[in-house]
Amino acid sequence: MTTAPRADPEFQRSSILYEFLRGKSEFKTYLSFCEVMGEDTMEYREFDYWFTRFSNGNFGLVDEENAVRSIRYFMDLPVEIIGRIVDFVTWKDVVSLRQVCHDLRSLILNMQFSYKDASIMIEKTSTTVTIGEHS
Repeated sequence: MTTAPRADPEFQRSSILYEFLRGKSEFKTYLSFCEVMGEDTMEYREFDYWFTRFSNGNFGLVDEENAVRSIRYFMDLPVEIIGRIVDFVTWKDVVSLRQVCHDLRSLILNMQFSYKDASIMIEKTSTTVTIGEHS
């Protein structure tokens, strides 16, 4: 008995390639892929691997070395290491990092930051916040 097309990895990859070649963005392609194939068909990490691979001009559908499993992301690092990295960022970076992903937001919300000085200047047409270095 043959595998149903939706369950066939090469069929899934060819669907991603087709949408990529049509010029759709990665996010729109992922949304339509999940809508058609089902949300639990492929993790975003694997989808991102294939979309990026096609973006780099590699259109092969066979994963010879099973490279998808070897992909590492920032959030795969131990929490302690991420915490040490975040210790070196400015307060503006902290605000931006909170918007990257839910896991990073949760981590940053649980961290304590202390700064040497802070000031707020409120004028008629603007407000300026200045926060100094970490203490």
